[in-house]
Amino acid sequence: MKTTNFLSSKSLALAAGCLLAGSVSSAIAQVLSDDFNDGNDAGWSRYDPLAPFGLTATFSFPNGGYRIQTSYQTGQAANPGRAGTVLPNVYSGFYVSVDVVNWNDSLPQSAGILARVSTVGLQTTAGYAFTWDRGNTNSATAGDVDISQITGEAPSGVTVSGSDAIHFTPGQSYRMVFIGRGSTLEGRVYQLPDTTTPLITVIGSDSTYSSGQNGLVVYDNNRGLSYTDVTFDNFYATDIEPPRIKMTDLGFGAWELSWPAEASQFVLQSSTSLTGSAASWTDVPSADIIPPSDVIPSYRYNMGASPENGGLLKQFFQLVRRPAAAN
Repeated sequence: MKTTNFLSSKSLALAAGCLLAGSVSSAIAQVLSDDFNDGNDAGWSRYDPLAPFGLTATFSFPNGGYRIQTSYQTGQAANPGRAGTVLPNVYSGFYVSVDVVNWNDSLPQSAGILARVSTVGLQTTAGYAFTWDRGNTNSATAGDVDISQITGEAPSGVTVSGSDAIHFTPGQSYRMVFIGRGSTLEGRVYQLPDTTTPLITVIGSDSTYSSGQNGLVVYDNNRGLSYTDVTFDNFYATDIEPPRIKMTDLGFGAWELSWPAEASQFVLQSSTSLTGSAASWTDVPSADIIPPSDVIPSYRYNMGASPENGGLLKQFFQLVRRPAAAN
């Protein structure tokens, strides 16, 4: 498991001879990531609530992934097989993503992300979950996602807007993203390698839990009569969604950079050298940034002419996170 204070979300675009780069760096928010290539889950705390009763989950690391299995049946609808793992760091706002890279498609199971959880254990876990449910295993298209509030390990659904129906196709890999901004909870699913356009997005609201740990979970959805088997990879967590810089051609050699309104803690910087030192980057004057409005809810920066009209041959941009007092 890696802990770092730097996160990057670079996108490159070439247009009108002007190379623009968008990136994100963080100096104040702790970022947690784990690709499991080291073959262990050091730093994680395993959630295996039925282990004291001899019903033990299996945690393994095939091909650099993180496989979690329950291979027992409890026969109790109120006490199904489940297991998971959490990291110790506590977040209020959160952005958590993980790839689902393999699963037993014949099992009626749920799997996904835990967030703002606390008191993790038998009949004590509290927090939220964003999970994918395999659904009817006799159907080649069944499946959906859920955002759940968890109290005493018991999940209850949070009402969401947006379609929640999605089938995970064996042989494909999917990225699940769970975001918390105050009481707003958002879940997304992307089919890899596309991490730009989600297949589905669901949004709900619940204010029961304000902070807690993040992690992963698998759950028997067959009333204690089945097993679970899911392999995850590329876990990533931080406190807010890393903003992306979008580039728009305004015509006549003019370009616009824009980024989300919620990225108020980020400052736009520019450089003529992508590989230069930190001193190569300078803040774009705040007076040149157009703030969000009710009409256009994003920050905007308008570029000048393209190279043939006297502009820079190439210019790079990044968003740098700063403490609020420094903005």
